[in-house]
Amino acid sequence: MSGLEKADVSATVTDLRSTKGQVLACLTTRPDAFPDCAKDPNAFTRIVPAGTNVRIDFGAVPDGRYAIALVHDENGNGKLDKSLMIPREGFGFS
Repeated sequence: MSGLEKADVSATVTDLRSTKGQVLACLTTRPDAFPDCAKDPNAFTRIVPAGTNVRIDFGAVPDGRYAIALVHDENGNGKLDKSLMIPREGFGFS
């Protein structure tokens, strides 16, 4: 990651199973911090209301290789709910 070049980065999420809650998004360059961006202080994180089509803007991001993780936090508690280690809320990643 050179840090010299930047580009606007966004993601569009479609087909959420409901419009309840919010979408938690994180964009990171660190494999050891994926999918939990809490381990990367330089990660780009966003929280946006859920909807039919959700656009997540990360703004100007330095050049590099990134991974994105998304959680449809339907109950708005700020985390991916699981039952017996199986996600109970929607998620996605690259």
